[in-house]
Amino acid sequence: MLYTATLCVLVIARAVTCDWPFDTTFLFWFWQSAVVVDQWLYIDGGEYYTRRGDSIGLHTHLALSVAATVSIDISQPWTIDSVSAHNNSNKPSSMPLVRRPPLWYDTGRNIVMERGGWQYTISPTLDLWTFSPDGQGGAAWSLNGLASINASKLNPTFGGAFTASASSFYSLGGVIAYGSITGFALEGLTIYDFRTGKWSNVTSAGWQQSGYSVQSQAVFMPNFGQEGLVLFLGGDAPSNQTYQYEEGAALVDFSDIVIYDPAIGTWYHQPATGSVPPPRSEFCVVGSASKDNSSFELFVFGGSTNRTFDVVHANDEGYLDVFILSLPAFVWFKAGSATQVRRSKHFCQLLGNGHMLVIGGIDPSLNVTQFIGYVNMVDPWTRGMNIFNMNSLNWTGAYSPSATYDRPIIIQQYYAEHSSETKWTNTSLAALFSPKPSKTSEPNRTSSPTSKPSHTGAIAGGVIGGIAGITLMMIVIVALYFFCRRHRRSSPKPESPPYGISAGSVIRSEETDTFELPAASDNPNPSELPAAIVGDDPTAPKRKKRLHRHSPSKPESPPYGISAGSVIRSEETDTFELPAAIVGDGPTAPRRKKHVS
Repeated sequence: MLYTATLCVLVIARAVTCDWPFDTTFLFWFWQSAVVVDQWLYIDGGEYYTRRGDSIGLHTHLALSVAATVSIDISQPWTIDSVSAHNNSNKPSSMPLVRRPPLWYDTGRNIVMERGGWQYTISPTLDLWTFSPDGQGGAAWSLNGLASINASKLNPTFGGAFTASASSFYSLGGVIAYGSITGFALEGLTIYDFRTGKWSNVTSAGWQQSGYSVQSQAVFMPNFGQEGLVLFLGGDAPSNQTYQYEEGAALVDFSDIVIYDPAIGTWYHQPATGSVPPPRSEFCVVGSASKDNSSFELFVFGGSTNRTFDVVHANDEGYLDVFILSLPAFVWFKAGSATQVRRSKHFCQLLGNGHMLVIGGIDPSLNVTQFIGYVNMVDPWTRGMNIFNMNSLNWTGAYSPSATYDRPIIIQQYYAEHSSETKWTNTSLAALFSPKPSKTSEPNRTSSPTSKPSHTGAIAGGVIGGIAGITLMMIVIVALYFFCRRHRRSSPKPESPPYGISAGSVIRSEETDTFELPAASDNPNPSELPAAIVGDDPTAPKRKKRLHRHSPSKPESPPYGISAGSVIRSEETDTFELPAAIVGDGPTAPRRKKHVS
């Protein structure tokens, strides 16, 4: 919405400060992001609107001032009506104000990180900002210089589908957005490795045919796959780099579920059935594994399509209700708990494994004229938030830190009646959904402090075990004696080593090698960002390619028609040049990088 950016610039120019958004003048807020670290929920970014006389006052960031991060204690129970928050208004003045900033927690370094989003300023920044959680809800942001340098060759985006595991951050696609510019879509899956601190960008051709993704959503599933799996769904998949904001020209069907396996860099598509929700963008999703790790459920809520459709379909239950996707069944369920009004541009955060907290949002069925002039528009939810109970499937507005998640009854009934009916499109994908052992299935090793243990069984067991051990030792000695005699009598020639390995070679376990891509001169389409944005060094960074050696065991039939014996690699995509219209005076359109196979 271009008018929003204009109002934001005016507010910043006047150095207007914000009131706490949960006061009596609060109207609505949206485009924020959130992350949970230990016992604290951190909320950052977005816009806050409040009434000022007969007009709506727009504030470009959430908190007491323009530069602030809000934190909420989740170690104690609370409701939306009673929740209190801490305001961290000590952000550096150089830290940009953005809508929907990608926000994640680096578990290895114990820092919260933020980079990208839709900036209000007209000069984009490539910096990465971090803070170390202090256990008290504090958020002292600072510029992470080394990490910023490592990430500076990759474009920060708005509208990318981002999520994080315990070891990596993932962000699919998005657009270059700052000021009133929102129309340059990017392809590629950006990955940040917590262990090495390195950034990479692999091809997103496995996502959709064009490789572009805007306002899709991502969820990491730790209970499936060798290293977990990343699931992508919904959003917009424009056919080319030109993207029209909120037009919904190429919405992705929610029956098409896309899985990325980070262990080998492979993409999979699996169709979903059941009560499939209608397509949308600007929606939210959370997910959680069942207690026994046998399934994973995603909860989808809200979203928008385009201005014309949303205004006409303000009461469409397909956008008012919560939908649940259960895997490995790949079946959609409708929760049957519709809200009063539609909601988009909100953020959902999993709390305590059993709650979906919905933060902010705005009704997409209001047209532009109503949005600016309707001064009585107030979010029907107290404080612009609500909580959905993922077990009872209803809106409660209440949070309990002791809550745990288990599959809702309707999903339990489905698995009881349809145990193994998933029609897999790929046998390799089916193998990834073998559940990992559940922590709750481990035996209880805690003994009662009031019971006195008996040693009789242990003594008897020790005597019997000693006798059995002596007997076994005698058998082994006799067997070795006869084996040695027979070996001396006959010394056959050694067999040829398998798979043509020379005698004496050390057979190692499967390894992953890397190699450098060709120099920039070998490629007619350099992928380096302009020096005006990333610095004075015109040399594009050398990208590394992962090459996976296959195990000598007999491979399964390769998916998607790949010939037997082929080396399946994760094809990588470099970044491309920003259009000269943005960084200079020329009319050159953005150039896309060729894939390197």
